[in-house]
Amino acid sequence: MHTLVRVENANCTYCLNDVRDELLSRPLVRAVTMSAVAGCIDVEHDHDDPTALTEVLSTSLHGWQVASNAEIVMVTTTAEPSDECRWHHQ
Repeated sequence: MHTLVRVENANCTYCLNDVRDELLSRPLVRAVTMSAVAGCIDVEHDHDDPTALTEVLSTSLHGWQVASNAEIVMVTTTAEPSDECRWHHQ
């Protein structure tokens, strides 16, 4: 089974790598591919609840942006299941 999740503002590469490792540590997850540029993560898994995968992404991913005073600040991310992604072309 594949679950495709679109993520907004997930441009922290350290966070993405940590989340990939966290997802791969789940016993029913077989593969994880992601693109920060396209804003999507594809999880190949066996009988794992897609909602649980989305919750892991929502609570673990972070992003950053430059504030109006030129300071780099952390921003929240949004993760939601999707049927298409410009990187995966699904």
